[in-house]
Amino acid sequence: MKSCKTTTLGLSFSTIWVLLLVFTFMLPVFITYPAFAMSEESQSQVKENQQLPASVLKAVQNDLSKQTNLPAEEFKLMNATHESWTDGCLGLAKPDEMCSQALIDGWRVVITREKQTWVYRTDTNGRVIRQEN
Repeated sequence: MKSCKTTTLGLSFSTIWVLLLVFTFMLPVFITYPAFAMSEESQSQVKENQQLPASVLKAVQNDLSKQTNLPAEEFKLMNATHESWTDGCLGLAKPDEMCSQALIDGWRVVITREKQTWVYRTDTNGRVIRQEN
């Protein structure tokens, strides 16, 4: 009878080898499965639950203040979602404007004052801002 070496757990080395191979090939599935399992609604909720940096809100409020000659504090945050824009112009290039062709992480910010609403796009920290409407 052929003897097989075993570990302190009572598993043979060949069994451990097979388990390691299975784990190695299955690891990418275990890592990526949760991303595929999330519904679009869940992904949207994750996007919206990210905290808008104060610098971004302040930049948008200050821009509106300059446009309207009203105090920045009068403009209230209605909604903010983390987005990825297709270019350095945040997807809002003006005619004949050259924009860097790179994905830019940033924010879509909705601001209100009384019954008026403004929608802005920004980069991550609010240095680049564009008004949608």
